[in-house]
Amino acid sequence: MKNNLFVIGSSLIFWGFLVVLNFFKLANLDSIKVFSFVLIFYGLVTIVSSFKDLHRTKLFLISIFLNTGILLYIISHYEILNWYNLALPSILYVISGGFVILYLENSVAKSFLAASIFFFALSLISIIYINDSWIVQFAHKTTLTLLYFWPMFLILFGILLIIGKSKRLSSPGRSSGRNLV
Repeated sequence: MKNNLFVIGSSLIFWGFLVVLNFFKLANLDSIKVFSFVLIFYGLVTIVSSFKDLHRTKLFLISIFLNTGILLYIISHYEILNWYNLALPSILYVISGGFVILYLENSVAKSFLAASIFFFALSLISIIYINDSWIVQFAHKTTLTLLYFWPMFLILFGILLIIGKSKRLSSPGRSSGRNLV
């Protein structure tokens, strides 16, 4: 827990530093670049500082943050005409990178390496062979819908978290079984 607070705190300091640099016109960064730098910083610091301590699901999610930051930087730094054609390959690449990190954490489990190679190959195949097929159009429409409604998803997720927490706190199953009266 202490390590996690350090990483989150240092990421927030890094984010604040980038915002201050941008405010005083010492750096010309748009919000996507700043967010990508924060994701890269958070992913690298978390993976390096607690590589063997994290559970595999947390390690997988942190590596997805790292790879998403890299992809956001590439999209914001270079002019890509049809960036939505890269949505499906990018998702497959990010999943592949997550499995590579899991394999590096536990090199005995060859299934992580096999899954990484599989998703990387799917990413390459989708770049080479799928240009304007129905899969890309479906992924593009789904992505646009999610980007349009993401505030609603955040609000719904927050409400569900609050309701779930209040139900857990008020459940009678937490009693020790003894009557004090």
